[in-house]
Amino acid sequence: MIKFLPKQMQKPAQDAIKSLSKSLTSGGLKNAIDTVCRFFDNIIKVISNISKTVFPVFTSALDVVGNHLIYLLVQLRGLQWHLQRGK
Repeated sequence: MIKFLPKQMQKPAQDAIKSLSKSLTSGGLKNAIDTVCRFFDNIIKVISNISKTVFPVFTSALDVVGNHLIYLLVQLRGLQWHLQRGK
């Protein structure tokens, strides 16, 4: 691809490609990419740990509500009746 460039641009383009290649393999860009990968890896671990803690509690709460739903509905109906009567 570099050979398609004008002669005076071939050397600077070649140097830029070598510099970019070196940075991606052992320089600052490689470190930046590694840092971003570690960041996302840590975020995934945090989300996983939170979900392991939160989901069982949430499921237990849903079980309690499900097991006592009839009582909750009766209470809500009574509250609705009481509020309508007060108008």
